[in-house]
Amino acid sequence: MAKTEEQELIAQISRLYVELRTYKKAITNPPSWIDTKILMDTVFQLEAEVRELEAELEVHQLILRMFDSMQTVAPK
Repeated sequence: MAKTEEQELIAQISRLYVELRTYKKAITNPPSWIDTKILMDTVFQLEAEVRELEAELEVHQLILRMFDSMQTVAPK
């Protein structure tokens, strides 16, 4: 179950990176009808979501490593 959660976090991060690249491309050459402030706000929001998910993934991985190390040290 833990691996599935980790895989889901990785998939979410990957999807957000794809979306982020799309918005960053739009910022470099925005169509005239798009408000660049809205684009920038969206980029900032996506970057914040990515950071949050990456932190969650890191915590998840640390907990798994701690659990695994306890399993190898514990007598059977």
